[in-house]
Amino acid sequence: MIIRWWCGASPSFALAVAAGGSFTPAARREVLEALGVSLALPPAAAARCLAEAGICYLFAPNVHAGLRHASPVRRALGVPTVINYIAPLVNPARPRAACVGCSNADVAPVLAQVLADRGCSALVVRGHDGLDEISTAAPTHVWVVTGNTVTPTTIDAAEFGLPRSVPGDLRGGDASHNAVVARRIVEGDTGPVRDAVLINAAAAIAAYRGLDGDVRARMAAGLREAAAAIDSGAAKKTLDRWAQAAAQQNGLTSQSVDRAIP
Repeated sequence: MIIRWWCGASPSFALAVAAGGSFTPAARREVLEALGVSLALPPAAAARCLAEAGICYLFAPNVHAGLRHASPVRRALGVPTVINYIAPLVNPARPRAACVGCSNADVAPVLAQVLADRGCSALVVRGHDGLDEISTAAPTHVWVVTGNTVTPTTIDAAEFGLPRSVPGDLRGGDASHNAVVARRIVEGDTGPVRDAVLINAAAAIAAYRGLDGDVRARMAAGLREAAAAIDSGAAKKTLDRWAQAAAQQNGLTSQSVDRAIP
């Protein structure tokens, strides 16, 4: 799997990120926990974490209680379900801007139209190689959502000066391994993983800044901002601040539960 750490670069310059998701082996939740970020937070605590650190993770079973019952079935099926596709649409933070990955070429434009109907600024992306994010190994199909309209286009990471990767360059491992790689990225390591982080962070930043005009120019500016956030140490500081804020909120939540137990 590709290690998704672009959100770690995005909030390092006053861009608040409320990411969401469910339980996926060695994926977002486990990697973040291996990095010291406590995710066992109810919605109110996650909101306080967002206010303090500029970033939070909304673990789906915590904010959509009914999904707890679907998780065992989803794991048993071992294939994407409709929940994978609607998850970006039910983020309780109601973000006004988003970069949304979708591995299904038929579903992606449907997601884009829903976001357009909501008045969002968004990029819905699918790599030609099937990745549900902007690929550095192949061109990427992009649905640009702005002004209640959807405009399909294709971009290539090479347009932004990033070298072509091969699938093995981005292959991760278990949560512990992926956490080590993520930590190295925010500490300044270069290479194919950083490139993938930068181009996807660039898309999120572009959506936040506004997608009117030349989308490629917006993304190029976003890529420069993401690189500066990492190279200046701001991304690492964001990760550390996030871990501290989440731990504090988790402690407060635990104390509240303890007091409630007779």
